[in-house]
Amino acid sequence: MKRHFLLTLFVLGTLPLAAQTGSIRGVVYDARSGTPLPGADVYLEGEKIGTSTDLDGSYFLLKVPVGKHRLVASMLGYRKSSREVKVRQGEALEIDFYLEEEAINIGEEIVVIGKRPLLEPEVSASLKSLSTSDLENMPVEEVKDVLASQAGVSGVGSDIHIRGGRSNEIIMLVDGIPVRDPLSGSAFGLYIPTDMVQSLDALVGGFSAEYGEAMSGVINIKTKEGGDKLGGYFGYQSDHIKPLNYHNTDRLEFSMDGPVPLSGGRATFYTSLYYRSSDTYLPHSDELYSSVIKKTFGREENTLSGIFKLSVKPGSNKKLSLSFNKSIEVNQGYFSTRRDYPFAYGFPYRYMYHLEHYPVFTRDGNQFILSFNHLLSEKSFYEVKFSRFFTNLHLDVLGKKWDQYEELLDILPPVSDTHPYPGDGFYDTGDSPIWHDHYDETYTLKFDFTRKPRPIFRMKTGFELDYSEVQWIDIQYPWFYSPGGLGYNHDLYKVYTTKFGAYYENRIHFAGMVANLGIRYDMWVPGKYVDRGVERTLSYPDLPPAVEREYRRYLDESGKLPI
Repeated sequence: MKRHFLLTLFVLGTLPLAAQTGSIRGVVYDARSGTPLPGADVYLEGEKIGTSTDLDGSYFLLKVPVGKHRLVASMLGYRKSSREVKVRQGEALEIDFYLEEEAINIGEEIVVIGKRPLLEPEVSASLKSLSTSDLENMPVEEVKDVLASQAGVSGVGSDIHIRGGRSNEIIMLVDGIPVRDPLSGSAFGLYIPTDMVQSLDALVGGFSAEYGEAMSGVINIKTKEGGDKLGGYFGYQSDHIKPLNYHNTDRLEFSMDGPVPLSGGRATFYTSLYYRSSDTYLPHSDELYSSVIKKTFGREENTLSGIFKLSVKPGSNKKLSLSFNKSIEVNQGYFSTRRDYPFAYGFPYRYMYHLEHYPVFTRDGNQFILSFNHLLSEKSFYEVKFSRFFTNLHLDVLGKKWDQYEELLDILPPVSDTHPYPGDGFYDTGDSPIWHDHYDETYTLKFDFTRKPRPIFRMKTGFELDYSEVQWIDIQYPWFYSPGGLGYNHDLYKVYTTKFGAYYENRIHFAGMVANLGIRYDMWVPGKYVDRGVERTLSYPDLPPAVEREYRRYLDESGKLPI
């Protein structure tokens, strides 16, 4: 019997953990007439936290501990109602109640049993929300694995499908900014460990006009922020104790957060580092050299991720945040999919005895976000964000350029006389015929304005402007002669594109019914380099008429910018 050993070492800092609280607000209505109910009691069951609604039926609970609670609303002459809620750090939940009239019987015992409804009337989209405690209880380390375990989601790695849609129809947002790789179509241009996530919302249908380019689902991730007390954590895990060794895996985690010294409590910080290295269960090269970061790794899967976030409150109704995320992944693509790179993915069986000359994959991603929130009044606020997102995938053999590659050969004799191909089916000399590099650098300006003039009505509007530089270089079989020295097959381009999107939506809530009504406008300008490529193609003498017609239509109807 094979026994697996797991060595785990956790060291908790001597600093106290940060206090985490949120708030809950909402309105209590008469279920029949839809009118607000003043004087209704709203409280947390089992807690000493509660209040009464004001003249317009509104209530507001402050300093609610983070976690799951049962929120109760009651009033004389009405049936008591309760809801299970999840409170997250620094967030304000909006929970409305609709109480039904009930006759009062003196002397009769009344038993009220609160149950979670099968359908949430407050939510118009198919939404799955996970808090920090939910993620901590899951046996996964990465956001992709969290998604794959949810109902309606299938696939592995970056090839995630929501409700049968394509994997490139998913949008993943980190603190409200997309981190998609537009060239490969993968939604995961940045590695996000679950330890850095404060909350994760998965919208798998019925999402509002705020989200553009999403057809299957929207994954909205909010990273952690610093608390009002200094705290820290250090953890180390390993699955190998000499002479025993399972997958030769080590994992290291570190985080610290709290108030910034001398800030008077107006500024907080959060920082976290994550490192994981493993041989996995598959054969691998003894050394993986990444020419991107100029470093050699001795194991097959290597991941490093980090974040730093600074939050400042210049006033009671203003908040300024700055965050920087970075991740590096170095491997040979054994667990990659066609969505990452279509010409090399999975385990390369023909390189079984020649893995040193199979490409090394390096995925480099980083994101910078500067955001400003301003609460204008109890009924309206706006948010402005500026960000830079960069993602890069690079493949090469032993750090070589394509013109240094040697021809790949299978020179050993066949295993039998009936073998249909020369050689024994396994490569023996030379380099893999692939050299690849692509990147996307996107600058984003995003503005959102929200106003709730009435308890049952909310409007939201905003816009997003993206400017991107994208480059794709793909060279195959470079040892074959070509006039440009780029081998048997190559594809390379570099373009500058601009995208703009604007939306307006209304959310109407009345007597248990929720309606989202919205409109969105999107525009994409590929840029002058794409236009010139189309113009050159139109000069070809044997261009099919249908292609020529569509290309001319593109030039006539597409937007133009002088960049």
